[in-house]
Amino acid sequence: MQQALSSRLLGIYSGYVIKLVQLIDCPVGESCAMITITLDDQTTSQLTKMAAAQSISPEDLIEKAIRELLRAEASRILARETEAFRAMHDQLLKEYAGQYVAIHQGQLVDHDPDQFALYLRMDEQYPDEVLLIKQVGPVVDEVYTIRSPRLIHA
Repeated sequence: MQQALSSRLLGIYSGYVIKLVQLIDCPVGESCAMITITLDDQTTSQLTKMAAAQSISPEDLIEKAIRELLRAEASRILARETEAFRAMHDQLLKEYAGQYVAIHQGQLVDHDPDQFALYLRMDEQYPDEVLLIKQVGPVVDEVYTIRSPRLIHA
């Protein structure tokens, strides 16, 4: 195995040409994951100004924006899977009470009384994908109340 080294920025031309290379173990002779993005002049200018205003490099700003986008998409997917779990809760309770279930793309894909065993299988079958693993209990959603002191201004 060899490691792919990250080359995040090729340079500034009429626009940015960005190479995103994930630092991963890569089998010898196979190509590693890489994405090249070309930005137009206007986007490059806005990116450069915004990065300067935040005192960070344009590359770091791009990485931050992509991470936020991916996090938001993962939250959206998880909300969809949670809705699917709620919709099928009555049936799941009849068949898998007390067990952990895995929901992917709105479907039950696996179950197990051992949460960690289920997680390991799902990680192998669906690497880098968002799915819901949740225990089937008598209540669909547990509600937690956390009390904290409040300051009252007089």
